[in-house]
Amino acid sequence: MGPITVFDKSFLQSLNLDESVWFDHFFYPIITPLFYIECLADLESSPKNGQSPEDHLSSLAAKTPQMAGTPCHFHQALCLNNLLGHPVPLKPHIPVANAIHVIKNGEIGTLLKEADESKAFRRWNKKQYTALERIYAREWRAQIARINLNQIRRDLFGAAQNADTKSLEKVNDLSDKLIYEFTKSSARFDSSLEILGVPNELKLQIKARWKQLKKPNLYQFSPYAAHILKVTIFFALAVSAGHISADRATNQVDIAYFFYAPFCHIFVSSDKLHERCAPFLLRKDQTFIWGQNLKSDLNNLDSYYKGLSDEIKNTGIYRFARSLPQSSNGIIREIFSAHSPNLLIEPPPIPTDLAKHKVLVDSVNEWVTAPAVKKLVINPAQESKAFVLERYVSPKRGSWIQVQVQEKNDSIT
Repeated sequence: MGPITVFDKSFLQSLNLDESVWFDHFFYPIITPLFYIECLADLESSPKNGQSPEDHLSSLAAKTPQMAGTPCHFHQALCLNNLLGHPVPLKPHIPVANAIHVIKNGEIGTLLKEADESKAFRRWNKKQYTALERIYAREWRAQIARINLNQIRRDLFGAAQNADTKSLEKVNDLSDKLIYEFTKSSARFDSSLEILGVPNELKLQIKARWKQLKKPNLYQFSPYAAHILKVTIFFALAVSAGHISADRATNQVDIAYFFYAPFCHIFVSSDKLHERCAPFLLRKDQTFIWGQNLKSDLNNLDSYYKGLSDEIKNTGIYRFARSLPQSSNGIIREIFSAHSPNLLIEPPPIPTDLAKHKVLVDSVNEWVTAPAVKKLVINPAQESKAFVLERYVSPKRGSWIQVQVQEKNDSIT
């Protein structure tokens, strides 16, 4: 499990299937809701490179991370929770929905069942699509067509039109200033809730909490909501100032990947908009990686491992590729050195003791069948004694055996 990584559709599209296997293997990708929706929207796209929309989406689904990748909770839900006082840490982790907390022998455990998005990608890989998904795809593309970025240029943040926005650096400075301005008065605080799309039925509760805390600035009151607001305002000002084209409606979709940026170590994309905006929307301890550079190094890894003997390759990549090869000195090693140096250390051998393996499997099954806990008085992220993640992994993917399968019962070893 490598550095936690936000990726966009442009990056995954650029990879071939074998390269995507190594991305999934050496990184811990965040599968954002935006990526899922963008992929789904391709069902209603025009044929590309001789591929039907169904074939194109099937190809994307086949490359979507399945072993390490985890779908992230929707940013709007996280934002509302944070405004209501629930913590949303701005640090590398993947916020997930629908975790099940169970109790076994007086101890708490956390179960993460396979996400609905992951189930959908498995279906899409087989070219199985529901009628409802086709309707959603059609409506999403219609929504994109209705986006009018020129309207932003005309009137959004009109009060800032006389400010200096001659460069993205100036836009960034003004965005930061406006975030603090939103808590200078109750009316301005109301405006921030409008921009964030807070439902009317929650506004009074959120505002009452803000007043009870003596009206702190947004970064203190709700750090994640402040980040969402920063991305939104930065984008609006950059469009208004002409730094981002108002003629490409999908820019508004692309910028939204930054809503999930606080949760990653690295952000990888082959989109120039992301490359230009990353210096202003990522923290100093995060890294932006140009997609083609990472693709090149993944291809080098693929070539290296294909040079191994068939005997080694047939054991599966989770046995023979547990750390970067010493000969790998590209951008992946640089990323690991900066964000996951422990992954450069050769891990201990995989235990081969069948008795110990059975004890582990039995323990996992006990947690899976343990009774659920409806109400917790602890923080499960800090107090859980076990985390069990359900994954469906293709034994063979592209040219690679990912995991060995016993012939008798097809269970993964």
